[in-house]
Amino acid sequence: MSAIPFSRDKITYRSGVQLLSLVDNTERGILSNTDQIFATIGRFTRGAIDRAFLIDQTTRKRSIGAPSSILANPLNEAHVQIYEALDSGAFQACVSRLVPAAAVNSYMIATVAPATPLWSVAAVLPADYLIAVKHLECFNDGVRIGLHAVEKLDDQGAQVATSDVKVRLIDIATGEPLFDDFEGSLLVDSKDEFGMSNYLPSVVSSLTEMVEISVDKTSVATTSECYGVDEDGAEKWTFADLSYFSEGGTTYANEDYDSAIQRLYDTDIGYGYLHAGGTRNVALLSKLVNFAYKVNKPFPFDVPGELSVDAAIAFMQQLNIDSHYPVAYWAPLQADDPLNGGKAMIGTSGLQIGLRCNRNAQTDANDVAPKHYPVAGKNFPITRTGMRQLRKLTDPQLEALAKACINPVVFETYASGGRYVFRDSLTCAKTTGDKKLASVAEMSASVDDAVTAFAKESLQLPMNESIRRTTQFIEKTFEALQTAGWFVPSAELKGAAYSATITPNSRFPKEKMDVRYSISYQGTNRITTVQQTLSK
Repeated sequence: MSAIPFSRDKITYRSGVQLLSLVDNTERGILSNTDQIFATIGRFTRGAIDRAFLIDQTTRKRSIGAPSSILANPLNEAHVQIYEALDSGAFQACVSRLVPAAAVNSYMIATVAPATPLWSVAAVLPADYLIAVKHLECFNDGVRIGLHAVEKLDDQGAQVATSDVKVRLIDIATGEPLFDDFEGSLLVDSKDEFGMSNYLPSVVSSLTEMVEISVDKTSVATTSECYGVDEDGAEKWTFADLSYFSEGGTTYANEDYDSAIQRLYDTDIGYGYLHAGGTRNVALLSKLVNFAYKVNKPFPFDVPGELSVDAAIAFMQQLNIDSHYPVAYWAPLQADDPLNGGKAMIGTSGLQIGLRCNRNAQTDANDVAPKHYPVAGKNFPITRTGMRQLRKLTDPQLEALAKACINPVVFETYASGGRYVFRDSLTCAKTTGDKKLASVAEMSASVDDAVTAFAKESLQLPMNESIRRTTQFIEKTFEALQTAGWFVPSAELKGAAYSATITPNSRFPKEKMDVRYSISYQGTNRITTVQQTLSK
């Protein structure tokens, strides 16, 4: 008789206590924390070229390479902007590395001729080899790779050929291993003591997605220089420094931009913002504007700071944007390059995203971020060192910039002193309505993301159950957002801050549910009029 006083099995006839699964009715459907992660495209010297990948402040240099001077190549600004975004508050960056179609990631090949493993590089697998390693992180500076054959003894204690090997990948820049050693068998049917596959390719695939290994031989001879241990008991290894990846240049076609964007679309990594890496390329910016609409994400980007006011406006005009997702920043500022030294003109979109992510981490009791506070003005100063504004702006120029939907990043004077700030918070929507406000665009995108994500969870349920769950979700979520200050009462909504209807579709009531909501968002004080009246 069991000492447990209950049964998890269903009780139908017998006497006893059946314990059902725990039901959690405390879950609240507010917003996700992907608004502390941004997605970016740029040219880097390291990083996978077949997928988007995550980095953070601690893995940045290992994952995308050491930074290089912006003065040497403007494409290097992407690295500096990622650094600023992560340093100012972004939790992680989802990176899509920009490479031309000519990029080639070759195999690192170990052969035995006749007994000593010889490392080489080949774009395709040769007819005869021991193992072939493909490193999918694609380091421009290559890697150090090593092979060790584990000693095997027969029943008489004599050394015999072995099928057990170790492979090691080392970062040339730091001398540190990139992964733990990969140890496994060259025999496809090999099993470990737990009955699991010990075949080297299987071992590698279970540990990382960034290394692939192929095997062509089944053993390593005792005469190999990497076999066994030396007289001091240290493992014998054969190492080689290999340049296995060719970037293929830094000239990109439209198809290369499309591929980089597609990787962001295909990834299962969640992110809240899009970033262009400070690019000045009109084709890439235009494609990202369209992509921002497709994925419903705010897209802060840079108008080149070295341009004059008229040239900055002309730059915007050639983009021909009419959308509330992009937000354009123009910073005619020179500052210290935080990674490479010297002075440089660096766009501020990465810094803007980092500050937004940092703001989003400061949630209330309902886990709602204060997105009704735009990242602009005195509370969000630019903290770079050695800053100098290269152009002083007149009031007519500021009017022209605002009309062109460009947000200047300049020096402003306040009662508490002067500082460099994001002077305005306009989207690129050509409207006089609320869509022109960056905070409204950000809040509305977050609401749509939350509602559509939950609506997807409600698919394939009975219609009445789907309506009930979605209604409950929207009521809880919208109430929390109004409490946080996102929504304000509206005369058009008869004093309410929002309204929502969730009903079966009138034409297809058995299979289609309609979700409609109207929201009055908190606005932004962009213009203050002051007038003094003299009284007798």
